[in-house]
Amino acid sequence: MNPKRLATLTLFLAVVLLPLKSEALSIYLREGGIGHLVKYADIVVVGTVIKTEFVFRGNLRPTYTTDITIEPEDIIKGEPNAGKNIIFMVMGGRGINPITGKDVTLEVDSVPNFTINERVLLFLKRHKHPTQNRPYDGLGLSLSIYGKRKIEDGKVSIPYTYKANIVDEYDGIKRTKLATINRTADLSLDLVVTVAKASIIDPDAIKALEADVANAIAQTPKGTAPNIEPELLKQFERTAERILRLPEEKPDEK
Repeated sequence: MNPKRLATLTLFLAVVLLPLKSEALSIYLREGGIGHLVKYADIVVVGTVIKTEFVFRGNLRPTYTTDITIEPEDIIKGEPNAGKNIIFMVMGGRGINPITGKDVTLEVDSVPNFTINERVLLFLKRHKHPTQNRPYDGLGLSLSIYGKRKIEDGKVSIPYTYKANIVDEYDGIKRTKLATINRTADLSLDLVVTVAKASIIDPDAIKALEADVANAIAQTPKGTAPNIEPELLKQFERTAERILRLPEEKPDEK
């Protein structure tokens, strides 16, 4: 096995098998996290919503969609047309049905809302069957509602899904069961962008570090904001920055 991958695997196992002092006896990262979101996206971009357009698609089963236009600020992954806005489609929306003239609204639970001048971090996917005669050529949110991360006060809410052994007591009898837990952590945008870019270069190293973050989240009692030590976040950022420097430090092959 490659020494780098062996070291990464050793670190990952050491992290995820740590016993926890809270209700979770053991934990491992299942999905979620910055690296997971980046992996399944074709385009990752920081930008501002500048336009939303309601679109009525008339057929035997009328469908209502909304085209979202983003002014890019930082393109982390993917190569959309340089200097141009990014347009993608989401299901649902509110507008006028051109056939009936009535105001209609379609809300979809798994689709987030978008507002003008909203600053966002987006994970977008290009679907296999593009919609005809629209400017986005099949581009939509990756991983449903998780594809949109709103930026507020310089922070982004990142979802983490992990499995943990939970002690459950019923009629005085304690049982241990494996449960899937979904939580989020508010991380600085600068950290998220740095880690996202690094995950493209070395996804295994980033996954190991995000297991540390998931471990910290798991030890925080439910109903309270995840408590992640500043030193852990600094280590996270330093490692990501080191990964980003690797291509520059690699000698040119002749």
